[in-house]
Amino acid sequence: MRRLPKTAASPRFTHDVLTAVRDERPRPFLFRLAATAATLLIAAGVYTANVERGRRAQSEALREEHRRIESALEQVKRTAAETEPLVVLENGDTKVIIENKSEPVYY
Repeated sequence: MRRLPKTAASPRFTHDVLTAVRDERPRPFLFRLAATAATLLIAAGVYTANVERGRRAQSEALREEHRRIESALEQVKRTAAETEPLVVLENGDTKVIIENKSEPVYY
């Protein structure tokens, strides 16, 4: 085989190669800005969805409590309508009905 002559690279070439190997390619500013904005938007969306879910649950609980109270009120009114009172005491919106067999019924 024939021997090739040894050649040396120029100092500038060596410097450029070593710099390229050592340094990572810097990310563009706009890419970092876009990634940060996307992360913030996702976090805000998750937070908003969580708050909305909590509001819906609270609203549903209030509706259920309202239904329960309305049902109890209707039951009291039916009981009051079915009895034959001996004494009816009224004061504004409050009525006290006293019957023979039971305790007073308020509505």
